[in-house]
Amino acid sequence: MELLYNSKDEAFKEYRKRKLHHDLNQHDTNNIRAIKAIEGVDPKYAKHMFLGNRLLEQFIKKQGGGLDLLDQPVCPHCEKPCTWDIEKGAYCFSCNKSIPSDKVYTVSQYL
Repeated sequence: MELLYNSKDEAFKEYRKRKLHHDLNQHDTNNIRAIKAIEGVDPKYAKHMFLGNRLLEQFIKKQGGGLDLLDQPVCPHCEKPCTWDIEKGAYCFSCNKSIPSDKVYTVSQYL
């Protein structure tokens, strides 16, 4: 009986793992549409901002990344996407600078 219970438990864990992996890898159609729209208007900026950074591109294009492209902050120094900081400011990993909250603007505001 113990062996049967363990195999069902393992099968359920494997099912959850596969489902989570599948759900996280689904494409985020809203962000993909936004990237294509930005590419249509300003392809040079789209390449500079998103398509040159593989990690950021994967976070934005997949639902598992949890990022909304148009609500991401933009670095005023290098014009690349940043991450939100705890103090409501932003931090840019591209140029390693902290941006105070009064100077932070989002991608939608930038465009």
